Amino acid sequence: MTSSIMPEPLCVAATHSRALGKIRVPSLRANVAWTLASNLVSAGCQWGIVVSIAKMGNTVMVGQYALALAIVAPLMLFSNLQLRAIQATDVRGEFEFGDYLGLRLLATAIVIAGILLLVEAGSYQSATALTILGLTVMKAFEGISDIFYGFLQQRERMDCIARSIIMRMPVSLVALASAIHWTHNVFIGTLGLTAVQIAVLICYDIPASIRISRQSGSASRIRPRFGFIPKWRTSILKSLTWTALPLGGAMLLISLQTNIPRYFIDHYLGVGEVGVFAALAYFLAAGNIVTDAVGQSITPRLAHAYKNRELSKTRKLLFQLMILGLLGGCVAVSIGYAAGPGLLTLLYRPEYAKHMNVFLLLLLSAGPTYIASFFGYALTAARVFWLQLPLSLLSTGSVAVACILLIPSQGLMGAAEAVLLLSFVRLLATSLVLARVS
Repeated sequence: MTSSIMPEPLCVAATHSRALGKIRVPSLRANVAWTLASNLVSAGCQWGIVVSIAKMGNTVMVGQYALALAIVAPLMLFSNLQLRAIQATDVRGEFEFGDYLGLRLLATAIVIAGILLLVEAGSYQSATALTILGLTVMKAFEGISDIFYGFLQQRERMDCIARSIIMRMPVSLVALASAIHWTHNVFIGTLGLTAVQIAVLICYDIPASIRISRQSGSASRIRPRFGFIPKWRTSILKSLTWTALPLGGAMLLISLQTNIPRYFIDHYLGVGEVGVFAALAYFLAAGNIVTDAVGQSITPRLAHAYKNRELSKTRKLLFQLMILGLLGGCVAVSIGYAAGPGLLTLLYRPEYAKHMNVFLLLLLSAGPTYIASFFGYALTAARVFWLQLPLSLLSTGSVAVACILLIPSQGLMGAAEAVLLLSFVRLLATSLVLARVS
């Protein structure tokens, strides 16, 4: 993004104690650069995890990991309730840090209990069940770090968040790859992921947040009172839950939209085909590196713009974000057509390159998916929470119906067609709502 379309840097806490002077907040360009760098590292390492399992294991092991992630991710995203986004846009200091942390811990505990019951009632193979449990524990600690990320994002300190991710993800990849190499057991790999997550939370995320809090000084309206401890005040929890519930539900449905095809593939085609489809779909995540970096960095600024009714600036920015998403989709399709078979063979194995038609159809969904993602960030910045829930219900219903109709007869090709349909439904729905608030 060029500086001509970006608002001037805003300081969340413009005045500080005399001893500390003014605290410099990184510019928006710097925040985007830091977030883009961390997202590149994160996406590369997540992709590296799949590549490691594919290279050192087999499609069944990839399928176990992908299916476990497809089960755990939606439920844990729901327990997160998008509290980080609410923190980042809470420019009036409506809730305290302890309220966000308290609700996150409570919601996570409830969802973990639900996952345990699901595993107990399900007919999963033991290896898959253990992988589900391992990823659940890792995601729980990741959720705690996410609340500290929300505190830092609210103060536009994306550099601190980026450092945390850049430290954590490569070590996580090495830990899981080493476990797969020596044990050929995906569950042991998830234990390595959990250990790394806990270490970074304790050694960096918490100390960095304490340091930024002290630098902010008592003049900041959004400085956490009474330290970084959870609070469970009934009236505040009810209010925060009511505020966050639509976003939590929307994120649950958005995650389900991504994973519903994998559930049907597992049911109709088997866990090995889940591994193939998941490996092909990971190429879509490359564009999400940019959309997430820009979206996360711009959300606090958009929140201020919507609060101050600077609609002309938001419309201009949203138009340029739409162009960026469209260009990203064109690049994805071009790379797929030009180098698809070679990439699939190089990164995975030759058997993955046999599904080029599925791969290219998935890439066609990239453009509308990226634009819809940008529009989703804008809706959150505008504090439009409850309307996101029916939008997500519509999208989830459309992909579920498409999977029911297409996968039994067309296999993986039908799953890719369902993903393409989903991308256009999401784009249309978010565009219509955003047009009303912008």
